[in-house]
Amino acid sequence: VSPLAWLLGELGIEDKGWGPDSFDMMERGSLMHKVLEALFPPGAPPDPDSLVEVVPLAVNAAIEGECDLRFLAAPAWAVERRHITNDLTRIAIRWAEMLRDTGATIHATEQYLSGAAFGMGLHGKAYTLLELPNGTILVIDYKSGKSTKRVKRMENGWDVQAELYGNMIRGSALAQGKNAVAVGYLSLADMVAVTSGTLAGDPFGPLDLDTHAAAKEKLTETVAALRQGRVTLNGTADAKDFDDLGVGAYALDNPIVSAFLWEDDE
Repeated sequence: VSPLAWLLGELGIEDKGWGPDSFDMMERGSLMHKVLEALFPPGAPPDPDSLVEVVPLAVNAAIEGECDLRFLAAPAWAVERRHITNDLTRIAIRWAEMLRDTGATIHATEQYLSGAAFGMGLHGKAYTLLELPNGTILVIDYKSGKSTKRVKRMENGWDVQAELYGNMIRGSALAQGKNAVAVGYLSLADMVAVTSGTLAGDPFGPLDLDTHAAAKEKLTETVAALRQGRVTLNGTADAKDFDDLGVGAYALDNPIVSAFLWEDDE
């Protein structure tokens, strides 16, 4: 989204503004991932009926085990803890039902991956790898929001994260020598699984859309420019343009990056 934001990250130049503890999207997503990792280890999915009692314990353990989340243990955050526990109970029960309905098993979780794309080395972490009854390995990345923007992004060919994970897995032992590696997301707010543009109903169904063609073209162009030492600054209209494609331009919220936005011609 922003070559300048990437460059600043590579140089370790960050905005160091201070603020009070807040349970924002990042902290919420981090807690959700920790809890789902604990509740859905490799193997058969859990019994949905067992999760009502187990989720609160998993939430408490995640808060205690993650230093950045320990502020949630304070009495002042009791209401937020109750809300997130209720949300996670709903999510976990529905996810267990979806996995059982489709006969999927959990192949692996929290897998660190490495590979290459666009002439660069890559690394990342895939949250869940499922094995479907037909033998397909399906990479599922959890997203805390709704599926609406994710669907728009994939339909416009601007998705890239899950596809890169899929490519890294295809070349690793995790694929068990199989060529069938598919990718997708689970949107936790509405519990919709989006797999290469296919929505739930048949949640892990046909994978027949090229969901990353536009992103691949843009990234290839951007990386080539960076290799030539050219950093293209963003314009003031870029955030809306990316939003129309279903891409959240969070990098442009960085006050250092936003200070260098150029005025778009009207």
